[in-house]
Amino acid sequence: MHFIPWQGGGYKGKIKLIYIDPPFNTGNDSFLYNDNFNRSTYLTFTKNRVEVAKSLLSKDGVFLIHCSFHEYAYLKVLLNDIFETHLCDFHIQVRHPKRILTGDKEFNDLIEHILIFSNNRDKKMPKIQELKTNDDYIYRVEIKDHEKPTEIINCDGKKVEVYHSNQYQVEKCQPHKELLRKISIGGSIREKNSSGRFYVKYLENQSYPPQTLFRVPDIGADKLGFRFFRSPGKNNKNGIYFQGTPLTSNVTEKPYPNFYDFEKDYNRVAKEGSIDFRLGKKPEKLMSFLIDIFTSENDIVLDYHIGSGTTGAVAHKMNRRYIGIEQMDYIQDITLKRLVSVIEGENEGISKEINWSGGGSFIYTELAESMPSFLERVSNADEDACTFLWNELKKSPYTSYRVDFDKEDADSEFKQLTLEDKKQILLNIIDKNMYYIPYSEIDNKDFVISKGDKAMSEIFYSRID
Repeated sequence: MHFIPWQGGGYKGKIKLIYIDPPFNTGNDSFLYNDNFNRSTYLTFTKNRVEVAKSLLSKDGVFLIHCSFHEYAYLKVLLNDIFETHLCDFHIQVRHPKRILTGDKEFNDLIEHILIFSNNRDKKMPKIQELKTNDDYIYRVEIKDHEKPTEIINCDGKKVEVYHSNQYQVEKCQPHKELLRKISIGGSIREKNSSGRFYVKYLENQSYPPQTLFRVPDIGADKLGFRFFRSPGKNNKNGIYFQGTPLTSNVTEKPYPNFYDFEKDYNRVAKEGSIDFRLGKKPEKLMSFLIDIFTSENDIVLDYHIGSGTTGAVAHKMNRRYIGIEQMDYIQDITLKRLVSVIEGENEGISKEINWSGGGSFIYTELAESMPSFLERVSNADEDACTFLWNELKKSPYTSYRVDFDKEDADSEFKQLTLEDKKQILLNIIDKNMYYIPYSEIDNKDFVISKGDKAMSEIFYSRID
């Protein structure tokens, strides 16, 4: 599969999650792809693709780019200029501090980064949602029989009853939804919690004995209709309040941390997918973590550096629709092989965790080549064939504008080259942008495109289903 510029197709504004894991630009030459760019070239390479990706994102979609320290800071600046909102960066531990890959490294690189952006300025990071339990609701506060308030004070229009420590009792019980939870009024509770703010403003500086109890009416989101506050004990700094079980929601929301340890998952990644993809494969556990945070079932996930196919494999298992794009030749032997094995029910990666048993399908396509046999003809050409191809290209619309065939000595210079140099010249003078047929030329009679290929292209570029 290969990436070409979108021309207003049917996926514009409809992709929920775009995750890319491009070359880290480490300068290493052992990868299957180019990993040694000039920085300006690398950033231009990225910018061109990200700008296309931006147009594909849905309003609540997110763009994630996975990188190392080599380009992290530069990518962050670049993406801040392209997108409306920088949501967060996840910092991922990928190896143990004592595991040194090569002794000639200047430091032991343990962390990778995932930059998270949105094109919606109102977009916020999702929150961790945990089902509430009754485990913390263990207190019962009771005013002793016939005890009347020491006094009643007015706080923000509320008639607050005041009880000294000998007028009430706090009992600790087995957890139950009808009991109360004790919350210390410290830290962010003082500023970001309505009950905390009320205590600080109206009760904290009252001159009452330690552990004075305040019964405040019409406050809180539980069914009590009031809330108990208590001033600190002799050796305590913070006041507390007692909260009943909230009626508003059965979940507690917490922010996601920005650091995660996936070291063990990276250590096991080599076996996942039953394919060999040295140094470039990401753990399924990591991808399922990201897909779970930012998408729901049937959402569309896009990865246009799909590589070993981890994104597609995990999206498939998690019942997401997905698009994977790759320009390298290993697509047949690695990516497709892995996705076929997912359909057949392989039990690696997250399979056991989610009880994956196989099923589903995917469509594999390639861009239609405008001159499919040319590269093969060059590869097999002898001296005479090279001369024939040279003359053929002189009349072809597929040559680069940088080549001047009208130069007086162009033909003689070409004839003096070695066979290998002639082949290289023939490959170099082809306009790479013309290797494939643009969608806009789908009805051009110069290209023989089947009805099936036309129908597939119309579906892909015009609508989702």
